[in-house]
Amino acid sequence: MPNYMRKYRSLYSTTLSTSIGTGTGETITFASVTNVPTTTEVTMTIDRVDSSGTATPSKMERITGTLSGSNLTSYARGADNTTDQAHAAGAVVEMVWNAADWNASIDGFLVQHSASGVHSNGFLVAAMLSASAINASAINASAVTAGTLAASSVTAGTLAANAVVSGNLSASSIVLGNLSASSVSAGNLNFSTGGVADGWTEAANTWTYSSVDGATGVITINADVTALIQAGDRIKLTQTTAKYFIVTKTPTFADSVTTLTFWGGTDFTLANAAITSPFYSHQKSPFGMNISPLKWSTEFNDAASRSQGTPTIDTWYNVGTSLLDIPIGAWKVNYQCVCFSYQETVTTINIQTSLSTSNNSVSDADLNGYVAVGGASGTVAVYGTLNREKILLLASKTTHYLIIRPRVSAATVDFKGDLAPTIIRAVCAYL
Repeated sequence: MPNYMRKYRSLYSTTLSTSIGTGTGETITFASVTNVPTTTEVTMTIDRVDSSGTATPSKMERITGTLSGSNLTSYARGADNTTDQAHAAGAVVEMVWNAADWNASIDGFLVQHSASGVHSNGFLVAAMLSASAINASAINASAVTAGTLAASSVTAGTLAANAVVSGNLSASSIVLGNLSASSVSAGNLNFSTGGVADGWTEAANTWTYSSVDGATGVITINADVTALIQAGDRIKLTQTTAKYFIVTKTPTFADSVTTLTFWGGTDFTLANAAITSPFYSHQKSPFGMNISPLKWSTEFNDAASRSQGTPTIDTWYNVGTSLLDIPIGAWKVNYQCVCFSYQETVTTINIQTSLSTSNNSVSDADLNGYVAVGGASGTVAVYGTLNREKILLLASKTTHYLIIRPRVSAATVDFKGDLAPTIIRAVCAYL
């Protein structure tokens, strides 16, 4: 492949350290090479002017080569239609933009673009795209032909229709990416260890146990993955057997590690043991993960009758220690209960319930319930089924109490779990 692109240093001027003859067997040494580019070939112009600045067109020669120390190596003489000729020690050397270098740059551009500047079809042919090679970009139809996209080579990118033709996408080659309709044509998707087909992306970093609190687990990762994993994502890891979790908190990166918090539902708990084969997924239901709400909920369920005798008017009671510890995360929380109260020689009985972070006061009026009954003066009783629901976002595990209070004088306030169970339920809202 020709070397099309050549760098320059502005206003560069020096001299030849020693004289040179013709041909490619000469040692070409410059008096100064400060800040002259070494990552590409360069073109040096010799004897365009003499030491007093007078033009000497008959003596001018351009030589293209690679700088190594103070020497020009692997060079070609007589570039840009100049003449290969001898030059004396002290000859003026400059970097002067010329037509040959400009034309070479255009030729390099046209290798993968049309004259109008767009990528031509098949501009990646039998090529390997390294990790994160394409970021938030669009690849036109047939852009990748018979090529291989390495793991994580497409990040947050969109492959347009027919972007991969007869190509190979290796496992985990697309991270946070969208494959639009018909984006893979006659291609092979290799998912022996994960990838698009099963919904899982293999993690390239080391995951380490940090702590557990019930089904909530915390791990550390030896890299910043906050741009790859977010709250609501699914993760899969192996500790003897495969375990599945839902990320319940936005990951944080500090002191060279990412901290990841997740919940294992009814079936999975993180062990204080080595973690192997880590994967993550942005899909709702990646292969192998059971997303039944029954697996991803926690609840208090009480079939007993619980009573608070001789309650004080407008005083809240957590009757029968009815409570639920709700873990970190987003939750669809609801409660249901049959409540009861009665009093003699009254005309009205009314009861209020709530689900609260306090056992004797209301923390969220959205979760208040109310039932009342009235009649002629005498013994008045009320039964009522109350049910309230709300989405809660919890930054830490929080105890929620089912509380009840009479609004008028009452002989008792009860949760009648024997008639229908008293339930507090939290279902993971990321389902």
